[in-house]
Amino acid sequence: MAKTAAERQRKRREKLKMENNRVDYEEHKRRDRERKKLAKLLMLPKEKENLQTRTREAVRQHRMNNSQIKVVDWTVVGGTPYKSLSSLGKAKSRVMKALPKSPHKRASLVKLMACDILGTYIAAPKIRTNQEIVEAVISSYENENISRMMPGKADFITLKDQLGNKYTKQKRHLVATITETYKCFTEDNPSADIGKSKFASLRPRWVLLSSEMPHNVCGCKYHRYVILLLEALHRRYPDLIPLYSKENFIAHCVCDINDEDCMRNGCERCSDGKLFKEIYGNKAPADNEFSWYQLEDTIGFLQKVKQSGNSTDAFEELAMQLPKFNWHLFIKEKQSSSYQHMKISSEDTSEECLLQMDFAENFTCIWQDEIQSAHWKQRQVTIYTIMITYRNKKLSFVIISDFLSHEKTAVAAFTSTILDIITDNFPTVRTVDVWTDGGTVKPDQHAVRIRWNYFATSHGKGLKNDGIGGNAKRIVHRLIMSRSAVVSDSQSFANALRSSGTSINVVELTEDDIKEKCKMFDVETLCSGLQTFPGIISTHCAQSVGNGMVQLKFFTTDPSPRHVPAKYTKEAVEVSRKSDENWNCTLCKWKYGDKADPKISEEWIMCASRQSWFHESCGQQNVKSVCKNKSELVKIAMT
Repeated sequence: MAKTAAERQRKRREKLKMENNRVDYEEHKRRDRERKKLAKLLMLPKEKENLQTRTREAVRQHRMNNSQIKVVDWTVVGGTPYKSLSSLGKAKSRVMKALPKSPHKRASLVKLMACDILGTYIAAPKIRTNQEIVEAVISSYENENISRMMPGKADFITLKDQLGNKYTKQKRHLVATITETYKCFTEDNPSADIGKSKFASLRPRWVLLSSEMPHNVCGCKYHRYVILLLEALHRRYPDLIPLYSKENFIAHCVCDINDEDCMRNGCERCSDGKLFKEIYGNKAPADNEFSWYQLEDTIGFLQKVKQSGNSTDAFEELAMQLPKFNWHLFIKEKQSSSYQHMKISSEDTSEECLLQMDFAENFTCIWQDEIQSAHWKQRQVTIYTIMITYRNKKLSFVIISDFLSHEKTAVAAFTSTILDIITDNFPTVRTVDVWTDGGTVKPDQHAVRIRWNYFATSHGKGLKNDGIGGNAKRIVHRLIMSRSAVVSDSQSFANALRSSGTSINVVELTEDDIKEKCKMFDVETLCSGLQTFPGIISTHCAQSVGNGMVQLKFFTTDPSPRHVPAKYTKEAVEVSRKSDENWNCTLCKWKYGDKADPKISEEWIMCASRQSWFHESCGQQNVKSVCKNKSELVKIAMT
């Protein structure tokens, strides 16, 4: 096989290198230098640059091929390819300038480059944190007392699972700092061996920091009054007055934050802000020019108004607010604890069910490319959110309706619908614990004998229901913007939501459906003669106990409940009976007439499905033959 030109030249140079051809070899090198010199003169700038690059690479490769494998001591200059300490320092400086500024990123990048250049592999450190602790940390971040779920349709984050499939999570915002959250976690889990940095790194991506919280609305007026005063006092006395926190402020204003007497202003030592004045007010120097903000209702609008006076006035105002605020805070903590306990209990037994209900903000019907006149006149859709917790199941429901009233008629119809769903799907349930927001809603809503619990005022927000409403509205809004759906009423909204394949169960009730259910339960008649229970504003738990009595509690675990007569008086029922001569007990066939009802002192029960009435004693043995299920019973008292 013929040799190439390069191979022939290589063989010729080897012959010239021999001793007897030394003179010819030197002449050959001289002619080669002149040839290369002339070639460089005729080169373009780009060609010269390429030649220099090839020359440097050839020299580097030649040195590496001729070098011997040896252990290099990099701690001294003599153990490096650099001849002097200055050249080594300059090279290091150039590399440091090119690296990121972050120490963690810099270390990670250098480690990766060293592994690539040296051909080594550094095994990843094993995860030493117990998986149970990791799950406890994530659960702690999602606790309703630690973070608040955002209700908006745009408040979500898109993530990917291990298989690369996308899914969305509703955003949450911490209501405290990481340090305070970590302190709460260690108090609840004293045996958990985890540091603050690891705790912070385990924060889920959908749980955002408190500093990232957007414009906050639907806040608590009791907290806001106290916080506004504390902020003003803290600015004037930063070393004396702390900012609001349960541990740093409230704990110094009462003897014991867990004692009911202290928190309800019944303690002799700390009542009416006495302890607060003793610790803070009497030690602060007087300031005759002092201002703070308060909320005032002026001309029908609640406004943030600047108040002026002296520091003594501010301390007196804060001391006056403390009794009401402390009791509100005590109720908030008690109800939050009861809610968590019932949530766990409903997951452990088949006889209890947790039901959370709340109205979401109405959805405004819009459409893509709408004209100007349509923008100023838009229809709305009512969205009622429900979360059912039963055993290991968590079912999300939304009831969609064009009926825009959020009063007793809608609530009665929505509650009846969802209770029918519970009895149909979970026949073993004996107790339904209902949780709604605020304690100002009267207990005339429920149509069955259940435990009705209320969160402290303005502290029922941020629960799962807010996420359900926001998720439903976001899905439909995305379909509208992509021109995949046209939503003009509740029916089109429900159809669009169902078509998305969401796990939210959709129930549609028209205005006629609501009116029919209210007529079935005779809601207007039932509500027309309602008595106002004493202390209804402070009541946060209501439950029927039979014999025409209702049990009321200030908080769910209150050991001293109150028992008050139920809804109707004897006279009110007799008047309604006289208006219908055909009134009779469906079971004993007793009709109203000349003779008095022998069971007039008993309670009467209405069967909604049959629209008939009967005595309680008659129905105890035959209730199944009269009603389809227990959720159709409405009990009234004849006392």
